[in-house]
Amino acid sequence: MQTALGRQMSSGGRFTWTGLAAMIVSTPLVGLTFARVGEVVQSYFASSALVPILMGVFIGLTIVAITRFGRFGHRPTIFSATVAAAVVAAVGYETALGGTGVSPVFRSGIGKMPVPPAAFFALLAATAAVTVTIPAVRVPYCDRCGSWFRTIRNGKIDLPTSRRLAELFDVDRPDRARSPRYRLSACRSDCGPTRCELSWERSGGGVDLARVWLDDKQLSEVVAILDELNLNECETASGL
Repeated sequence: MQTALGRQMSSGGRFTWTGLAAMIVSTPLVGLTFARVGEVVQSYFASSALVPILMGVFIGLTIVAITRFGRFGHRPTIFSATVAAAVVAAVGYETALGGTGVSPVFRSGIGKMPVPPAAFFALLAATAAVTVTIPAVRVPYCDRCGSWFRTIRNGKIDLPTSRRLAELFDVDRPDRARSPRYRLSACRSDCGPTRCELSWERSGGGVDLARVWLDDKQLSEVVAILDELNLNECETASGL
């Protein structure tokens, strides 16, 4: 159940010059900041190769925070900024380590080994940064109000309710599914369709996930089913 608007939101926000300018300004600042942080943190680790990985993780988290705060959703620009910031941080970090003119080294239990060059540092940092960024930018983005989708309702449901929702969504659900859950998410202004995720564990292992886009009528039906479940649970609890 994928609407045209749903596909548009899944593909990310539109390119804007304002967003590009924000990324151009933020990228070197983020990179240089974490290069300095990495230089300080390096003294606490035996392996210098671990530092760019940690830098990459925090660079990814920082870029995600910037996109959320700035309400910017153009994924190609976000990924480009993430990689660029990681490269700046890695090069700055490696340069700082070699700034004394002595070949940078890190100590291991059996002696000294050469620190990987800037290119290897950049690869580690960029890989870690992108790995952190990917799950965050998979969230739909609404160009109408300029906001990322947020969870408005979620939780566990029983098997009968999961069957009702699966039938409503025209989704095949195994008869022996376990631990069904749902999640409703929408943009901040509720100006687009609502996304519903229905998941369950397969009896043989693994998790199935169905994502569907709901218009207002379908959303009302889903809410009615969930409210009915909550009412039954409250009545059962009161009876105890």
